[in-house]
Amino acid sequence: MRANIKRAKKTVISIFIIAILVILSNVKVMAADINVSMTSAEATQGKTVSITVSLSSDVTIGAYDISIEYDANVLEYSSGADGGGGGSVRIISEIVDAKSDSRTIEFKAIGVGSTNLNIVNTGGIVDINDADLNLKATSGKVTVNAPVTASSNNNLSGLVVSEVYEDGTSNVVTLSPAFSSGETTYNLHVGHNVARLALSATTEDAKATTAVSGTRMDEGDNSTTVTVTAENGAVKKYIIYTKKDVAPQEETTPEPPADESRNITFEGKAYVITDITDDVKLPEGFEVSAMVYNGKDIVIATDLGKVMKLVYLKDADGNAKFAIYSDAQGFLPFVTYGINQRQYIMLDVENNFYEGENSAINSSKISIDIIDFNGNDIEVFSVIGKEGLYIVRAMNWNSEINYYFYDKNDGSMLKYFNIGNDENISNSNENTNVSSVLKSQADAYEKRIDKRNIVIYVAGVLLLLMFVGIIILIMKMKNDFFNDPEDENDEEAATLESDEEFNEGIEEEIKNENQETDEISESLSESVLEALAEEIAVQEQVEEEPIVEESVIEEEPVVIEECIIEEEPVTEEEPIMEDESIIEEEPAVVEEPIMEEEAVVEEQPIDEEKPLDADELDRAIDDMLENLLKK
Repeated sequence: MRANIKRAKKTVISIFIIAILVILSNVKVMAADINVSMTSAEATQGKTVSITVSLSSDVTIGAYDISIEYDANVLEYSSGADGGGGGSVRIISEIVDAKSDSRTIEFKAIGVGSTNLNIVNTGGIVDINDADLNLKATSGKVTVNAPVTASSNNNLSGLVVSEVYEDGTSNVVTLSPAFSSGETTYNLHVGHNVARLALSATTEDAKATTAVSGTRMDEGDNSTTVTVTAENGAVKKYIIYTKKDVAPQEETTPEPPADESRNITFEGKAYVITDITDDVKLPEGFEVSAMVYNGKDIVIATDLGKVMKLVYLKDADGNAKFAIYSDAQGFLPFVTYGINQRQYIMLDVENNFYEGENSAINSSKISIDIIDFNGNDIEVFSVIGKEGLYIVRAMNWNSEINYYFYDKNDGSMLKYFNIGNDENISNSNENTNVSSVLKSQADAYEKRIDKRNIVIYVAGVLLLLMFVGIIILIMKMKNDFFNDPEDENDEEAATLESDEEFNEGIEEEIKNENQETDEISESLSESVLEALAEEIAVQEQVEEEPIVEESVIEEEPVVIEECIIEEEPVTEEEPIMEDESIIEEEPAVVEEPIMEEEAVVEEQPIDEEKPLDADELDRAIDDMLENLLKK
């Protein structure tokens, strides 16, 4: 019986251990960690700085999609990432199949200062079995220092001031005294119909910057400030103190003569070039400036890089719009396209696109096309065989004019890369170009998914077999314990019969020894009782009555109970220990029978084995299985 229980326990434990080892060897533990860190660097303004992104994990990395955020006023993205710019770049790797990976990203140091490079989980990070990984990111830092030879020149080489009337027209005025780079204070007097001043400031050092404030003219005294900041940060201010006349109450302000030099025809419609006033909202990244058109100064807007000029046009109905002015091409549509809170200015593609590094591009890969951007037609190149994919020309928020891939399906923009000499692209029957590299990556990804599915199926089958085996073992154990009790009783009966002959041989000796023991016990009891009675009589004469009663109560029952309890089992138990006490000398017999009888009482459960109760066995089995399942 006990051997069966032990064998059943060993079998159940073995099945559990084997199943757990198989599952742990094939199934990936969820939520492992991946460490992503970035190096720090220090650079000089205008130089290129390289940053390394390192990824490592205790498990095999499957794919990742992360972004790096930085201060766009300090750094400008150059290369190494999978897209982005203006404060955030993105790094994507669809198949890694390794425990570590790294990428090197290059930035251009454009502003003096420091910026942290923070890592953000953009699209997810998974292991080889597509289980999510916990991102533990360590940020980097880039410090940009001003050039050692930075110029301190903060002088203006020229300053042109125009008074802008309330109707939008303007006129160049003369400062007092005449402008010179060393003179920082000027005076000006304007009429009551002047709304504001328009300034065009030129610096002696091309790396110096200017900022203008206080151009609005109110009646009375006004001040306009031109702040010049040198390359090394040195500041110089030129101030114009202007007095504006008060408008007469009865006289009407004569309108300035119509200036036909501002009339143009644009997109088949008549417009008037109007100076940009304070109430005109400029596009993002543009500021007020001035230029000369047909010999007249006009107030326009330019981008921060001084690359593009915007003029403000109004039609006969008062409707206004911006247009791009090019010295070579004249007036062009101003079309913007916003994505990720960034704005692109859309331009027509150029005819020389096929030259230089794009010379391999031919009509079999792209063709000229026209698409609509915010109600304006823009010339683009459509990629043949890729529906909705175009190559467009645009200026970004950093005043850089580049070509971009534009996906009309989801509105995304990606900087253009050459597709003309890609040897991995081949034409299929369906006229689609598929990169062999991407195809191999896709095949590897499919194999990885198939491998994961096989592991899941095998683990499920093993778990099912394990539970079926446990159920069969439980049924077998219950049958052994409950269905064949007679076989166990027969075995126990056979064991008892084998011992019966030995017991018969000593049965007579036990009876004789019991009789002698009874006689010794009776005589011992009488002598003990007499001694106690005498002792009580003596104590009654000396001690008080309550104490005598207490001693009688405590001592008398103890002696009687010991004699009765210890003598009764003697006739039923094995008297092996009593034989040794009988052989000893007579004086020792007075105390030894009690010890021998106690020993006999303790040996009784050893000689006879109590049959195992069925309910207790059932409960033991249930407890055992419950403990195994908990483990």
